[in-house]
Amino acid sequence: MSQAELAARAGVSRKWIYEFEAGKPNAEVGLLLRVLDALGLTLEVTPDGQAEAASRGEAVDLDALIDEHRRR
Repeated sequence: MSQAELAARAGVSRKWIYEFEAGKPNAEVGLLLRVLDALGLTLEVTPDGQAEAASRGEAVDLDALIDEHRRR
């Protein structure tokens, strides 16, 4: 798939795709998720130390994680 085709599918500019591929240090998360979707990919985010539990399909308590992060 060309950069132009990917950009069209994701609704971003070809320049954005080029800059991202070149290692642009910051990228809007929403645009990144659109590109992943256009590629048929998903992004999985797992808290440190909980990757094994997540791989078993166990639920993660997001509220508890947010509270823990705020206390740091």
